[in-house]
Amino acid sequence: MRMPTEKKWHVFALVAIGVFMTTLDSSIVNIALPTIMTDLGATFETVQWVVVIYLLTISATLLTFGRLSDITGRRWVYCCGFITFSVGSLCCGSSLRPFWLILSRVLQGIGAAMIMACSPALVVDAFPQHERGKALGFVGAIVSTGLISGPFLGGLILQYFHWRVIFLLNIPIGIVAVPAGCRLLQGTASDVASRESFDWPGAVWLAVVLFSWVVFSIPMIALAAATLVGTVLLVQSERRSAHPIVDRQLLKNRFFVVSVACAVILFAGLFTITFLMPFYLMRPAGLGPRATGMVMMTPFV
Repeated sequence: MRMPTEKKWHVFALVAIGVFMTTLDSSIVNIALPTIMTDLGATFETVQWVVVIYLLTISATLLTFGRLSDITGRRWVYCCGFITFSVGSLCCGSSLRPFWLILSRVLQGIGAAMIMACSPALVVDAFPQHERGKALGFVGAIVSTGLISGPFLGGLILQYFHWRVIFLLNIPIGIVAVPAGCRLLQGTASDVASRESFDWPGAVWLAVVLFSWVVFSIPMIALAAATLVGTVLLVQSERRSAHPIVDRQLLKNRFFVVSVACAVILFAGLFTITFLMPFYLMRPAGLGPRATGMVMMTPFV
């Protein structure tokens, strides 16, 4: 069923809002970390988890929610993602202890994963085949815009408002986006459920492997063991499943594997730099929040 021209761009606008909001939150918080550390009385080792746990949660659950959206319908997952992200943002903005802020970022990361997992598929559903490349290219541009805008907007907010405003700004966006998504996507291809089964063992072991592998940078034997055991159990689970959460055919495509590996290296280096930069620029260098935000835009350009 071909979607009317006006409606497909409405769907794209909805996707753009979700993509921009979730990618913005992966870079806007970095600049506030020195302020959060002082305000909540946290140590450097603790405050780093405000950023790490958000990205880690997205990485560990992205494929799971993508597969779940194929089965239950993308409208349900996408709208629930906005609700979860907004509730997580409210919890982040009202947290009075580092532990509750980190826990709230987990909830926010789950919502972001639900939104990100559906976004490309929503565009594919809405646009005809000859326009999908252009539309997906626009989505990629919005991802870059969100990453670039984060440090600058975060610096402006810190210059004139409290750091909690960074999180609370997401709430009105979610309030508008949820009813718009439910109404706009109703009756579309994204609202169709599938009879296929969900690979729960694969989802669990995939999350264990990704979580343990990323945190393995901390020398902990238990996490190393969890990575190895989880990898073995994930492979066994995927071989037995009729509808695996990871399509094994993709791993035979060397272009796909190489591009994913390059993306991992790129973002690992990028987010390491943007995590450490605010502490140097705002402490030893003595720059203000707005100037720091403008300097931090450069790695994303």
